[in-house]
Amino acid sequence: MENKNDIILVEILTPQEWRTLARDAHLICFGEERDPLMDRIDFALINSKGGDPLNYCTVRELDSESVYWQYGGAFPNSKGTGTSYFSYERNAKWCFDRGYKRVTTYVENTNIAMLKIALKVGFRVIGTRTFNNCIMLELLLEGEWKTKK
Repeated sequence: MENKNDIILVEILTPQEWRTLARDAHLICFGEERDPLMDRIDFALINSKGGDPLNYCTVRELDSESVYWQYGGAFPNSKGTGTSYFSYERNAKWCFDRGYKRVTTYVENTNIAMLKIALKVGFRVIGTRTFNNCIMLELLLEGEWKTKK
């Protein structure tokens, strides 16, 4: 299990920088291709440790205080190691440190591992949505989170 004190870096990528990596990242993490032009994002966050990529998260700014984490994935070298939790927590801290007060995202209801991570970080379920025959849980992390960490 990873230690919280291990250094996980957060790198921000522009939509153009992300587009060059998106197809491969999604293929590596999920074993399927997705058109990188589907990502309507303002930036992407890449987590790494020791130069090795761990996870990614694509982000859309909804307003000056709110962001939506659109897509994300864990690279094979980080799956099952605990870094997904620390990366998720690190991305939340990164967003709140930049003045955002709300982070929303959706997680498929059958993705129990991701739901556990999100709830442990402090997200709460605020709704449901059906998309492509999947039930998605809408999750929210609000500003008071920053004072707890």
